[in-house]
Formats: sequence, structure tokens, C-alpha cells
Amino acid sequence: MSEEKTVLFETKGRIAFITFNRPEKMNAMNLQVFGELKEAFEKYNDDNDLWCCVFSGKGDNFCTGGDIKWLSDHQQETGGKVLYEDDYYSALRNSPKPIISAIQGYCLGAGMSVGLKYSDIHIASECAKFGCTESRWSIAPPYRAPTSWDIGLANTLYMGLTGVVISGEQALRMGLVSEVVPREKLLERAIELADMVVANAPIDTRAHKEYYRKFMELPGGGGDELAQTVFKKVWDSEDAVEGPLAFAEKRKPVWKNR
Repeated sequence: MSEEKTVLFETKGRIAFITFNRPEKMNAMNLQVFGELKEAFEKYNDDNDLWCCVFSGKGDNFCTGGDIKWLSDHQQETGGKVLYEDDYYSALRNSPKPIISAIQGYCLGAGMSVGLKYSDIHIASECAKFGCTESRWSIAPPYRAPTSWDIGLANTLYMGLTGVVISGEQALRMGLVSEVVPREKLLERAIELADMVVANAPIDTRAHKEYYRKFMELPGGGGDELAQTVFKKVWDSEDAVEGPLAFAEKRKPVWKNR
């Protein structure tokens, strides 16, 4: 495990700044990143003086999802399930406070989950690119990425079945993000929005988040539990081993459909 922090936690006034810090790996998430991400959001959640969080990635990319080469190297030990372990996402998913994601470069797979599904306000740079690319490597469909009630069934299937990578402008049209700004203005705009949030009553902003989050879960209640059942056959398959291995070996996967 690297001694350098792969997730940075800083504060300024009432704003927390949580930043992926693995730019040399395009901020892909391995076990260390998952653990430090959980730790950072626990700090944010537990500090009553922090009222909003700006969530971003260091370097040219926000997050390219799970580190597939790492997954391949540790396939026998983890069985691939670590990428979908609820515990690593819990502090982010269950945060009662507002989270603003500032997305530049690639935001793929599990990166879409943390940057879009579990964050509240999403802004992107003009160079941002989004994709649900898990199916390319048989590491299970991205059920924690935006779902049909976020962007519509057609757009959900378009992204999930093809693995296509879309632009920030296309993400804006779909409703994945609220604003697209020049790259050099991204963090500045995120801070402006955070300042607007913290100027409001924190008890009210948290109530808004709680209400709308719970309201959106009503039509698909139990969705994560269903996904655990439906996608288990993917995680336990030979193809789930082949996909990450092919990625690590820089070749096309040879699917066996088992």
C-alpha cells in the first residue's frame, strides 16, 4: 500500500474538499482508495462545522472507476466483489450533507457512481467524458451508476449496453450534470455553488437532500438488494475473471458466457 494519500481531505471555512489523488492511474480506485474515500466522507459527515463538500479529482481526470488491473492482480483473493462492497460507499451514499462533484476528464464506471449517483450537484468541464463501461470487461452492469429514473430508461440502456463514452455536453442534455464550464473555471464554479449552499440554513439544505433522496428511492425500493441478486451470476462467472485479465494483458476478452 502506498504511503501517499490517495484521497485528500481539506477544509476551508464551512466547505470540505475531498479529492482523488491518484492521477498517475487516472484516479482509478483500488482497495486503498476505497478505504480512504470512506474515511474522508466519515470526517465530513461527523464535523458539524462543515456544511458542504466539493468532490473532485487531481490531474486530468475525475475517476475512471475501479482499477481493473489491480482487480485482475487480486482476482483470486477478492473475487471481484470488493468493487461492489457496500461498506466502502456507505459514508458517501448515506451522507446527510450536500456534496458537489466537479468532474473533469474521464468519469467512468464506479466513478459515475461516486461522482453522480451519490453526489447531489454535478458540474462538468467541457473536456469531461462519461461512460458505464463495466460490461466491456464483464465486471457487472453499473447498477449504482445513474438509473432509469435519473436519465430515462432509453439513455440508461444506451449507456449500459453499449459502454459508449459521452461528452460533457451530451451529459448535460441527458440531465446527468447541471452545468458545463471551461476546465479552468471548474473548481472556481464548484466553490461558488458551495458558497451558495453554505449561505443557506444547514438544517433546511439537509432536509431537502433527505426528502428528495428518499422520494427518488420510492419507485425502485430495494433496487440495490435486487441488483446484488441479479448480478451475482456475473460476479461469480468465468467471464468476470477473463475481463479484468484481458484488460491487464491489453487484449480483447474471449467471452465464454459462463
